[in-house]
Amino acid sequence: HTQRFIHGHDAEISAISISKSGKFLASGQLGSSKIAGDIAPVLVWDLDRLSNVYVFDILKYEINSLSFSPDDRFLAAVSRNVCVIWDMEVGEMVTSKTLQKNITLMTWGRVTEDTQSSRYSHKLHLACSSQVIMNTLDYDVSTMRYVLKSEFATMPTGGLVRSYTTSIVPLQSGLFLLAGTENGEVCVFNTK
Repeated sequence: HTQRFIHGHDAEISAISISKSGKFLASGQLGSSKIAGDIAPVLVWDLDRLSNVYVFDILKYEINSLSFSPDDRFLAAVSRNVCVIWDMEVGEMVTSKTLQKNITLMTWGRVTEDTQSSRYSHKLHLACSSQVIMNTLDYDVSTMRYVLKSEFATMPTGGLVRSYTTSIVPLQSGLFLLAGTENGEVCVFNTK
């Protein structure tokens, strides 16, 4: 067995993600003691060359979660109550979303072609506490930028309040979000 180390972080690594193609690795860390403002950088690595491609230093305190979109086009990162999305083709932030409470769940959903803009529409699901938010990332031709549109998932009107902790979207259809709860349940959401 051989080992190689890739260096770039100056604090504990708190999240990692590999792109579906296997081309990229993203790693995030706890807030840096060497960078002012407790910045928690996200580094993107080219796995073929084991070299750094991008350094994103927007988020603070810690990186809780990282995830590449199914087509490797975008990288989403969560730090506490903030989610930031970067475009992997150009290495720039495209949008961000701040919630009132810490984000406990983040997972990409299906990718579909947008016939109006000849670009692709990406689903990104987030949860904070008992709210599940279905987001759609679309390219707005009129403003020439990506826009994140959000809608809250419909929840039962009474009964037990659930906090969502982990999730997955089965890749075959991408139509359902399976979310684990603190109560030991798996909740199935239709994301149409």
